[in-house]
Amino acid sequence: MKVLKKIATLVTLVITTLAVVACSNNKNNTTSSVNIPKKISKKTTITFWNAMVGPLQNNLQELTKEFEKQNPNIKVKLEYQGSYEDTRGAS
Repeated sequence: MKVLKKIATLVTLVITTLAVVACSNNKNNTTSSVNIPKKISKKTTITFWNAMVGPLQNNLQELTKEFEKQNPNIKVKLEYQGSYEDTRGAS
């Protein structure tokens, strides 16, 4: 059980890190005109598709609550899309 929790936390951390790095404003990139806000001032909802069940789903829900508490203008809507095998077969 503890191993699954650690794995879930690690997976979530990796996904979050990749998202932050992919969305970061690279000041060396002079061709980009994207202006990424530093602070969200309007109510915003993010839909997060996932395939997590059981302990992984519980961890994701807890992380989401913590994120929303730290970012009160951002609501995360978790949407279960089926198992990983289900989603692989859908494409």
